[in-house]
Amino acid sequence: MMVFLAGISSPIDTPLVSSIQLSIDKEFFSSSEVDATLRSFDEKASPGHYGITVKQLKTIPPSTLALIANNWLAYGCIPLELKQCSAVFIPKCPKRDFRPITFSPVLLRLFSKLVLSSLAEGNTFHKYKSGFSDDRSTSSNILILQALMHLTKKSQRPLFAVSLDLRKAFDSVSHEAILRLSKPMVSYFFLIHSKVSKV
Repeated sequence: MMVFLAGISSPIDTPLVSSIQLSIDKEFFSSSEVDATLRSFDEKASPGHYGITVKQLKTIPPSTLALIANNWLAYGCIPLELKQCSAVFIPKCPKRDFRPITFSPVLLRLFSKLVLSSLAEGNTFHKYKSGFSDDRSTSSNILILQALMHLTKKSQRPLFAVSLDLRKAFDSVSHEAILRLSKPMVSYFFLIHSKVSKV
């Protein structure tokens, strides 16, 4: 496995950006951040295309993994080998359609989680956003709505709420809306999702 890691530690892919600064105060990952992030991974999780499991990844010193992640960050690109993902089609209910689930290699998942944690620390996300957040979920927004309903009922003031449910929302995301994202978030999407292939 160390031979595999040595081969992917220095990306040879063309960098999309010269470097990525995730937040104002921080540019690189520490060994302790890598260790804490890796400990949060379920050892039974799918290993992805290369078959390297979470358990195997945990045998590598966090300092080595931090060096690899920081190298990718400095280059602004990830080796193409790690962007080969396995796709599995899960039947929806009723079983007339399928939902694709893609499993990326564990090392890429580790890097992605490190980047997202750093983006969250840099206040890149809106405080009421639920996605990509460890301490919020969709139920958090429901609780906020319930509290607002209670307060307006108690104060006998009107409350207007609008709910918008987009069919196939993921397929119809506006490119203009994506371009209005913060620069660190756009850099993250380019870094992780460019030239991804499914096998």
